[in-house]
Amino acid sequence: IDITLWFIIAGSVAYVVFFAMLSLFYEKEDQMALHVSALSNKKSYFLVLYPAYKEDRVIINSVENFLLQNYPTANYTVAVISDHMQPETNDYLRKLPITLLMPVFEKSSKAKAMQFAISEVHGDFDQVVVLDADNVVRPEFLSQLNILCSVYDAIQCHRCAKNSENNVAVLDGASEEINNTIFRKAHNRLGLSSALIGSGMCFNYDLFKKNVFQLSTAGEDRELEALLLQQEVFIKYAPDIH
Repeated sequence: IDITLWFIIAGSVAYVVFFAMLSLFYEKEDQMALHVSALSNKKSYFLVLYPAYKEDRVIINSVENFLLQNYPTANYTVAVISDHMQPETNDYLRKLPITLLMPVFEKSSKAKAMQFAISEVHGDFDQVVVLDADNVVRPEFLSQLNILCSVYDAIQCHRCAKNSENNVAVLDGASEEINNTIFRKAHNRLGLSSALIGSGMCFNYDLFKKNVFQLSTAGEDRELEALLLQQEVFIKYAPDIH
């Protein structure tokens, strides 16, 4: 019995070790994306979604930070899906140059929030970005995404820990980087799709609109990942887009 269990566990360990080793190899710069982007010089029109369920504590800081992008303001729309947030939070958000949506769900979920946004916000969008309410991005976030969007229909950005102020935060950050290395970076280096994390994701608008209404569980990122794999859509991991 011990030997049998050892072989079963060894298979799982070997999988992780293989991709951990593979991640150590040098990663070439994505020359194809840089070349295509330079030729087209196109500025994609982004729809940026912030599903926010009772996220009064963090949403204002995240949105104000995002609005500091060094990307043309005419080329992106920020939509906050305010679900059960306080009136004073919504009043403050209304003053910002964003689209504020306030759905009333009998049973809230991130999938429902994204579906509501796609139904309510209209425009000639090229890409959809999904962020969590506490996600903070750098000013070059959309500019970097714009380059990769010229080649890839699905992109997972590099989600990083915000701080290392206590032991739990350090452990959480280490766990995040382990997953980024094994299930995203290493998978891409072998030509496989990156795993999705649930936030910091960017998709072709039509592709996202086609699939988002098929999501129905709390594990919407896993559902979306499975749908894209079935459709043979490659998911690119962008380690330099934090």
